[in-house]
Amino acid sequence: MLSQVETGKTTPTIAVLWKIVTGFGVPFSELLREDESARTVVVRRGARPALTSADRKFHSIPIILAGTPLGVELYRITLEPQGGSSSPAHAAGTWEMACVEQGKLRLVVGQEEHVLEPGDTATFPADLEHSYSAVGPSKCVFYDLVRYGSHVGATH
Repeated sequence: MLSQVETGKTTPTIAVLWKIVTGFGVPFSELLREDESARTVVVRRGARPALTSADRKFHSIPIILAGTPLGVELYRITLEPQGGSSSPAHAAGTWEMACVEQGKLRLVVGQEEHVLEPGDTATFPADLEHSYSAVGPSKCVFYDLVRYGSHVGATH
């Protein structure tokens, strides 16, 4: 698959990109990041590269990318009804926080399952396999904050 992507014979899906960056121990947002030399970085709404799954039911907009002094990534994710996304385990010591803005979110971390509603927040170890899915007939909008383990994606 890497060879096909490198030679331009195929365009990788979001799932394939996640597997590639996880395999290399690189934060996903490194694929989207531009060099920032200024202390204050302003990213305009239209300049954020939106990511959409092949089935068009998963949409992710990066808000804070890796490489900032904060050492975190923040995404606004929209799951259309019946939409979802699975993630393999991230690097050891990685944590995520999901905060639901709209709809209901099913969060599965390892063997644990939780349903979150608007205003609910879950913080979990993302060095376990985890998945998100919309519950019910409405779309789900949530924010996903990622803090990678100290050896991956850290900027301090």
